[in-house]
Amino acid sequence: MKRQFLKYRRLVLVGVFLAGALAIDQGFGVLLKRVLPQVKKGQNVGLVNVALDHSEADIFIFGSSRAQHHIMPAVLTKELGCSAFNAGCNGQGILYHHILARLMLARDSNTRLFILNVDPGSFYVPQYQRALVLAPYLEEDPVVRELIVCAAEPYGEFKAHSSTWRFNSIALPIVLRALSSNPEPDTDGFVPLFGDFKEIKPREANAKFYDDVVERHRQFIRDARNHGVAVVFVVGPCFDRDHSYPKGMDTIAKLAREEDVSVLYLDEREYPVFCDKAYYRDRGHLNAEGAEKLTQLLAKQLKKQKILLPKSGKPDLPQSAVEDHLP
Repeated sequence: MKRQFLKYRRLVLVGVFLAGALAIDQGFGVLLKRVLPQVKKGQNVGLVNVALDHSEADIFIFGSSRAQHHIMPAVLTKELGCSAFNAGCNGQGILYHHILARLMLARDSNTRLFILNVDPGSFYVPQYQRALVLAPYLEEDPVVRELIVCAAEPYGEFKAHSSTWRFNSIALPIVLRALSSNPEPDTDGFVPLFGDFKEIKPREANAKFYDDVVERHRQFIRDARNHGVAVVFVVGPCFDRDHSYPKGMDTIAKLAREEDVSVLYLDEREYPVFCDKAYYRDRGHLNAEGAEKLTQLLAKQLKKQKILLPKSGKPDLPQSAVEDHLP
């Protein structure tokens, strides 16, 4: 009898513990979810919230740090007479940008053009873990949820049921930034780089090519088109380019050809002016002067190819002569 009592007691204690853990999880989740939209600072959710606040911009720029530091919305606005926002994010790849684009499109954005800065080396970089900074937004769109669950494997579906897991290591920064009295930044997303050229040792090339990264680019294009948003690829310059990714340029050209996307090659091969070290902060990033020159060239090419079209169903984009740029 005593043993049976102890057994039931243990079960009750386990049940109470699990119920308490669930209540705490749900309670903190509700709190963090309420605070989340107030965060407008920081490289993670702050950057995402500011981008979503500008989802009505005519042009939206996606990409890694090369987009964030290279493309100036103010120059595009001046040259093209339309609004623009740079949603580039340091260290992020196409999965992050596909999720962010889905979040924008779920808000019935009137954006007319997505500019995606594409790096040849990006097809050799795994995408999943870095994109989990967008987990707090998984309930906003079914496709977003599916992508985040996939990124969270193993046990992605189980994790997604936790209200606090999605905030993971960013919970404390979210609360602190929400409580901050500092004014919200007035930004168009562009982050200029200043200072003398800094020598950085190239990272060792990853030999593994990720086919799923190619497919994620494809879905990015198709989702945008289905919402009446045009897409253009931009290949920007590098100083002393790393040629360790032989399939990168081929993949960009092939994907653009298959999906009928224009590719604007604004790299050092097409524009030798970008062989000048004076335009760079380091071997992979332009300085502020170089970024202005690049964006002026970008605006010129967008005008020339008439890529910025009115939003009306699926735009009939002109196909760029990508065959001429095959290495």
